[in-house]
Amino acid sequence: MPTPRPRPLTPTPWRWQCHRCRTWYALSCTRRCLECSHTFCQEEHPTATALPTTTSPSSPRLRRQSLARRSRKSRRSGPCDSEFDFEGWAALGSWRRMAVTSAALRRRGRAHGDARRQKKDDHRGQGRGDERSRTESEREAYMTWKLATTTGGSKEAWSPLPQEDQADVLRRKEKLYARGGHDCSLHCDWPNECGHAIYAAKEREAQAEAVRRDGELSPAWGEGGGFEIFEDQDAVSPIDEEDGGGDAHGQVTRAGADVESLETPLSPRSWGGDGDAEEEDDATELSAARTVQQMKASELQ
Repeated sequence: MPTPRPRPLTPTPWRWQCHRCRTWYALSCTRRCLECSHTFCQEEHPTATALPTTTSPSSPRLRRQSLARRSRKSRRSGPCDSEFDFEGWAALGSWRRMAVTSAALRRRGRAHGDARRQKKDDHRGQGRGDERSRTESEREAYMTWKLATTTGGSKEAWSPLPQEDQADVLRRKEKLYARGGHDCSLHCDWPNECGHAIYAAKEREAQAEAVRRDGELSPAWGEGGGFEIFEDQDAVSPIDEEDGGGDAHGQVTRAGADVESLETPLSPRSWGGDGDAEEEDDATELSAARTVQQMKASELQ
């Protein structure tokens, strides 16, 4: 007969306090206050502020009553307080998982005991030991608390695992919750633990997907790249374009032009056609303007 393992201390029940009358209740008993009929709430309520008074009460008794009314108004702001023994329920959950797996192992051994006793070869015996060790590892896979020998060595007591081991257990439990192979009465140590774990896993997946998409939409030139800035060039006339291109400053802007035609800026005379006629018209207009100015100067004299 195996020695029964000690059970951890009974955890404190989930309690809540009414934010109106400050009365404590066990959540498993009632969600409604028996004093003021308020229902257990978790929402924030606006704090009641007292109106400013022009004169303060002169009597000490009236001042005490005024302070009491103000304190009652400030206490009526929500939400209701609640207390949950996370460590106690985690220890009880680890003990429950150990007890359930141990009972399942004993039932499995009784069911196959007769057939195993008839087979006395070493291979079967080794297989039985492997099955027991595998069941032990499965039992400890989701335990955040363990039995440890006390300082005196006389008995065993429950103690939490180190933080690194607890993190590994929580990751394994999260994978179990995600694939839906859990039992809330066996694997959850506090209310809706599986729901919170699945929600946190989905949030991390969404963040990872957003980061991956941002990486796919990054610029093609990579890190440290930049745009190459070109200086604006002046417009080129069609004749310049035919000759190879030259801007107003006499710089070559297009390849393939004749070198001799691009050494100096192109003038209107090189465009061909009516260059000389335009120069003669300009000279005639200039001489006419000078004649008019001389006539005006002689009249003034």
